[in-house]
Amino acid sequence: MKIKDFMTHDHERLEQILRDFLKARDHDGVRARELFDQFKTGVEKHMAWEEEILFPAIERRTGMHMPGPTVLVQSQHQQIKMLFEKLSAQIDKEGGTEEALKELIDLLARHSREEEKILYPWIDVSLDKEDREAALEQMKQQSMKR
Repeated sequence: MKIKDFMTHDHERLEQILRDFLKARDHDGVRARELFDQFKTGVEKHMAWEEEILFPAIERRTGMHMPGPTVLVQSQHQQIKMLFEKLSAQIDKEGGTEEALKELIDLLARHSREEEKILYPWIDVSLDKEDREAALEQMKQQSMKR
């Protein structure tokens, strides 16, 4: 299996949770909060896979320890985390989430497209089969723990 396939599948899973949250938020606040928390946790797990497993593997393989695709992605991860914090606080206050939610959705859409078109294919061609399989196994193991 390719990294791109595994991670794209996870993007699709997370996008479905987000769609479910958007449907629930106007009529079922409790369910909406559960879905938001599930989405947030899922995105955080996804980012951890990249930062803790994929990026170190690609940096070891390529010797790249300078600004590059992984630095840009990590910068976007920080923006995503800040927006989650802002949204969590706003949801708890029951209001004012539209602007932050739109910003998060736009950022995640752009982020996912860039990963699927550039980052994951680059990782797939840069890692050998053994490194790819080891990374996938680590991600699967982490998903069972969290």
